[in-house]
Amino acid sequence: MARQRRRRIQTAGPARILETLHPFLLLLLISAGLMLVPALHAVAVGDIALAETFFAAALVQGVLTLTVILATFGRPATTFGDNRLLALLLTYFALPLFLAVPLVLALPSLTWTRAYFEMLSCLTTTGATLFDEPGRIAPSIHLWRGLIGWLGGFIFLVAALAILAPLRLGGFEIEATLGTGASSRNRQVSTSAVATNARILRFARLVLVPYAVLTFALALLLMLAGEGGLVASVHAMSVLATSGISSLSGLDVAASGRMGEALMALFLIAAVTQKVMRVFWEREIGPPRLSDPEIKIAVASVVAITLLLFLRSYVAALDVEAQRDLPAALRAIWGSAFTVLSYLTTLGFESMDWGESRAWSGLGAGFDGGCHCHDGRRRKAFARLRALQTWCARDGATGPPELCRGGRDDRAADPAGGGNAGLGVFDAVSVRHRADASWSDIDRPGF
Repeated sequence: MARQRRRRIQTAGPARILETLHPFLLLLLISAGLMLVPALHAVAVGDIALAETFFAAALVQGVLTLTVILATFGRPATTFGDNRLLALLLTYFALPLFLAVPLVLALPSLTWTRAYFEMLSCLTTTGATLFDEPGRIAPSIHLWRGLIGWLGGFIFLVAALAILAPLRLGGFEIEATLGTGASSRNRQVSTSAVATNARILRFARLVLVPYAVLTFALALLLMLAGEGGLVASVHAMSVLATSGISSLSGLDVAASGRMGEALMALFLIAAVTQKVMRVFWEREIGPPRLSDPEIKIAVASVVAITLLLFLRSYVAALDVEAQRDLPAALRAIWGSAFTVLSYLTTLGFESMDWGESRAWSGLGAGFDGGCHCHDGRRRKAFARLRALQTWCARDGATGPPELCRGGRDDRAADPAGGGNAGLGVFDAVSVRHRADASWSDIDRPGF
């Protein structure tokens, strides 16, 4: 039996060997190879201890995976009883256990549960992170997070084309009804494990080229815009995977500035329409056009929400001098447009001008981080802040001067200022809408 198995290995080509592998084992090999990237980066930046951690994790995982592959080669391939959706689900649940090993070894204070959550969030391109202060984490670990998010986006694209499309799920049932797209051309597909693996490998080869080319192009453009190599690479991988992973605390500290945001917005077209990817292997469909339904919906949504946020404040506070500041208005419009597009594509980045946009729209922290305005405590704190701003702007108000940025107590320090000397645009809008509020309103029940 062992001799026959060795003969099969010798006579089978690389493509045949890959087709007989379970996709999960192939992902373990790929992830073990990806561990070498942060290891080499750690060597380049002089963090030898972290490099040894990633090298050791890659070696152990690679050897164990190859051992399992050699032990099971030649046996009939299965995909959990041909249940491909279950196999995909278990991949997302089990793979983060192996991906979390370098984090646990590199960060002793990080528990297995927290490391698993971090890797699960990256692999599913959710983008939620437990690292509140990115500056305290080694750059190589941020690179590892970005790579896993990039791998997760790639897995989802391949799974959508190779698994969901033949099953007419995930939106492909619409294409099947209309008679267009990949699902309509795959009416008769084999459900065997080998055929499924072959289909996964075929679409993986098709998707990898545009996915990698677009990522490399965006990273290069971000570096030309002034961004550092690590940040540019992580942001490029995040944009293509729409994972929202970053090695920075926000785009307001990014070196590329608005030029970097414009480049990321341009490449987010790949998340809006599938033509950006498919045109690489289906030339007949042509490049994306403004007449495409996906692009029309995205453009209409971004324009409508941006104008709504901007005009809401502009109409409510026409007499405020700051509202006539054209550069500030343009920054507010761009901050809204980029942030709306980022949230629409599930990227989750906020523009460096989003603070300016919030000031114009009067949203404050309400839109931040996915509708925090639904939290009752935040609503009450926000309402109290508005009452405090109103109190500071009223003549004759008495209270703690250090809390007041504008009003009677601030005029001595700013002789040229008036009653609203220190107030920003958002403060002025709050004053206009709550002119009847007073200092006592802060403790009024139900305020």
